[in-house]
Amino acid sequence: MTALLYEIIYVWVAAAGLVSFFFPKMGIEEVTVPAFVITLIIAAVIPVLRKSGWTVRLIVVGILIALTVAGVFLYRNDAVREFLYGYREYVYVPLISLGAVLAGEALAYIKPLKIPVTILLIAYMIIAGVKSLPVDKFMILCVSLMIIITIIEEMQRRWIKTGDTDAGKHLVYVFPFVCVTVFFILICPASEDPYDWQFVKRIAKAAYELVLDIERRMTPDGVYDPTAVSIGFSGRGEINGNIAHRRDEVLVLHDLSSSIRNVRLAGKTFDTFDGRQWLSNDPSNADDGIMDTVAFLASVSEYTDVPADLCKRTILTIEYKDLNTQYVFAPLKSLIRPEGADGNPVIFESGDMLWEGKDIPGSYYLNYYRLNSGNPIFADFLKSAEIPSRASYDEQLVDKSLTGEAGISFEDYLEYVERVRQYYAQPVELSEDLRSLMNEVYEGCEDDIDKLDRLCSFLKSYEYTDSPGPLPDTVTDATSMLDYFMLESKRGYCTHYATAFVLLARAEGIPARLVQGYYVTTNGTRDVTMYTSMAHAWPEIYIEGAGWVTYEPTPGYGTGSYWRTEAENSEMVANIGAGYEEYNPQDETEPEEAIFETETEEPEKAHIPWFVIVVPPVSGILFVILFILTGNLIVTFVFRRKDTEERYKILCRQVLGLLEILGQGTKAGETLSEYGERIGADAGEEIGDFIGNLTLYLYAGKEDAKEYEKQAYSYRNALLKRVRKERPVKYLTYFLGFQKVKYGKTVDNA
Repeated sequence: MTALLYEIIYVWVAAAGLVSFFFPKMGIEEVTVPAFVITLIIAAVIPVLRKSGWTVRLIVVGILIALTVAGVFLYRNDAVREFLYGYREYVYVPLISLGAVLAGEALAYIKPLKIPVTILLIAYMIIAGVKSLPVDKFMILCVSLMIIITIIEEMQRRWIKTGDTDAGKHLVYVFPFVCVTVFFILICPASEDPYDWQFVKRIAKAAYELVLDIERRMTPDGVYDPTAVSIGFSGRGEINGNIAHRRDEVLVLHDLSSSIRNVRLAGKTFDTFDGRQWLSNDPSNADDGIMDTVAFLASVSEYTDVPADLCKRTILTIEYKDLNTQYVFAPLKSLIRPEGADGNPVIFESGDMLWEGKDIPGSYYLNYYRLNSGNPIFADFLKSAEIPSRASYDEQLVDKSLTGEAGISFEDYLEYVERVRQYYAQPVELSEDLRSLMNEVYEGCEDDIDKLDRLCSFLKSYEYTDSPGPLPDTVTDATSMLDYFMLESKRGYCTHYATAFVLLARAEGIPARLVQGYYVTTNGTRDVTMYTSMAHAWPEIYIEGAGWVTYEPTPGYGTGSYWRTEAENSEMVANIGAGYEEYNPQDETEPEEAIFETETEEPEKAHIPWFVIVVPPVSGILFVILFILTGNLIVTFVFRRKDTEERYKILCRQVLGLLEILGQGTKAGETLSEYGERIGADAGEEIGDFIGNLTLYLYAGKEDAKEYEKQAYSYRNALLKRVRKERPVKYLTYFLGFQKVKYGKTVDNA
């Protein structure tokens, strides 16, 4: 019993750590106490089952099979699937428990593992503190207990003791007191805000810069490259030689629609390139973003009666993690009012939004318009877009409750357009060789939109690399930069591609800018974490009327959203034919203003067919029966292959065991003859022959073993019938035990 408890202690410690570590990676934000308790229970049951007999194991296996079959059937029901998703942590609990058992038993029985694992856990806690990784109380529980029990084990191992020297017993006896102590520590409230220890912050900053410098020096060729930087949002416009990927959490996106496949969050824009880096010279402090969005919606309303064909209004919540910047991150075409995002005041600078003051909100939500840029209809819109009329612009101001807001009137918008032409359409001169190349690329293009699409495809044929090396000294302006990248290097990372696209677009007279921010693919999940490695740069093109539009020339990066238009849905339904009259194409599109309307849908009732209830338990029962029958067949086969004496010994053990089930077992110090006289007639007519034969076999000789076997076999069957009639439950347990009676005497010690 002590050995089992010793094993369970380590299993529980491992369970605490695994729950804390893996639940967040499975999309479960917080470990609930019920899920944790169930994990501990299952983790403790597994070692118990491992030490139990076949009867208990078979019953448990049958139950698991029944539950598995039930889960397979029920998971096909949408309502059940949605319900299970809401409690998905309980689905993962058995896997976590199994992992805890494996890890716990390894710690319990492989002594050299304890100290290294404890050191690794301490190192993990230190790294988590430096990196601001989330650490919940269950991980603290795991680390604390592991440290304490390792110290206890090492102290016991080093002490010289006499008598009972089992160190495991000592741990089992003191562990309840350890648990009580740790429990009181865990329930003590902790401050939600970090302690403002400036000296610790300075030490952490110095350590971070030291690590960063080491990373910069540890390039693959071992040569220090002063232009290498860690990828991440910087707000600076340098084109560095090499970039090193980091994976620190910076942002978390919440409340994403399942139809969203990727998100771009712009943070900083640039308008001027000096040959080596990008700068922001736009002097404006106006809310360019909201004017761009309002004008876009006005142009869409003039272009089509179905705005949802081109854009869809979407909500997004952005949470700041380990990111310290004044820039406000937002998608293109956002509706951030002049007073700020989610009530947090902002200021505007060179077309960008920044938080006002030093206080940066922990999270904020905003509305923005996704663009159907993957559908050819959007390119058609761009080709015909033009500055909207005052009436359409003012109508959108009214519709968005922006009437009377300062700095975003139609006149302000026209000034904004002129400023775009001035700062974002700076002329770029191409060399003769590059002009010749671009003429080949643009051959057959009918307008600027065709050229931009062709340019984007052409750049994607170049090579992406994180280590293109620094720009040569010959690069001094836009022309030499383009010649180097387009004609010589033909490789680089996102900033190189975005720079080339912007400059080449300007060479065609198209306003363009470079944008820094983050790009992430969501795969339809509602919440997604952004890391420093997801920092990205891309170009945006200005089309009068449509405003700023994103292009993606960097190899390996996806484009924008796509959905079918209302006309395409209608045509698809018409082509399907009869039998689909109830299909509603609007089911695949989101109404423009759906974000402000919350419809209360009647929850789907989980209709469970009869076979879903019947099949799982029947499957489990059939498995147990089949397993038992197979086991008995194997035992019977093995029994028949034994020699006569071995079969007789087995039958004698079974007879003595069955007599004990009937309450007629042997007593200590009792001889066979005394035993036979005592139970007498209560044991049946054949008891005398059985005792006599067994006595002769043990003390006289074994020549008549064949006859003894026949008599014992007949008596065993008679006793089985009696047990089945008088003790049906005992008979069932006997049968489940593969014809073994654990408390039956053997022939050798009878």
